[in-house]
Amino acid sequence: MDQTTLASITITAQCAKATFQDMTVGGAGTSYAVAVLNAGTKTAWTNVRLVGTPGIWQEYCGGTPASALGQHYFFGSKLEGQIGGSYQVNCDESWFYGSEITTKDSLTNELTLFQVQGKELHVYGSVVRVLETGAFPVSGARTLKAFAATGGSVHIHGTGIDIISTGTSPALITALDASNGATIHANASAFNLSTAAGGSVTRINTNNGSGHIHAPYLWEHIPNAVTMPGFTSQDGADMTTVIASDGKPHMVVYSATCPANARWYDQVDKVCRSQ
Repeated sequence: MDQTTLASITITAQCAKATFQDMTVGGAGTSYAVAVLNAGTKTAWTNVRLVGTPGIWQEYCGGTPASALGQHYFFGSKLEGQIGGSYQVNCDESWFYGSEITTKDSLTNELTLFQVQGKELHVYGSVVRVLETGAFPVSGARTLKAFAATGGSVHIHGTGIDIISTGTSPALITALDASNGATIHANASAFNLSTAAGGSVTRINTNNGSGHIHAPYLWEHIPNAVTMPGFTSQDGADMTTVIASDGKPHMVVYSATCPANARWYDQVDKVCRSQ
């Protein structure tokens, strides 16, 4: 990976099986590290580092037939979006195993790692990170998203999802965002979400029910309002425990019917508790 570097890769033919191993692709001045111009291509990537400035992966749904199913498999690889950068799933399936996928420091007010518009995305046993350090300040709050699906389906299991803003400007964080009938299934994954004061943290956003997200999560503690201000999720999706005034642990469930400053419903005392 550290010895062989290609400026970029453009896949123009409907390859039956293209295999890439032990190399770095992309870097400064590259639009996309990898561009797939023909739907239906099948590729495998092992111990590969993709560096996108600003884009990591782009798919164009052309080719004959355009409906052909393409599949891309990543094993033990590192994908990095520098100065922003996204991985786009438009017409083929992408599968990640034991990989690290990161994007950071956008020049604009928006930074989204995975943009899923069609087909399927699978991420297993990996690390997904969206990082904002304040290296490129913008006016107003910056929107940070790990997964934004406007079509197709996303499956995430055994994966750490980190969205962290250490800049001085507030960030509007959304971990899982689904709309237009898209589906996200993210069971057995961990979340590390943090922003500066004045921002907000949303774990699940279905855009008023236009998307579907199945991602139950058990918080170790009620999310800290200092690092996760304005925490929101899906009604009934999140659970945690609190030590109540009687000295005993009580199960609490996230409830959108509770007041904004007390979203956790105590199943024992039948009251809404604050963060």
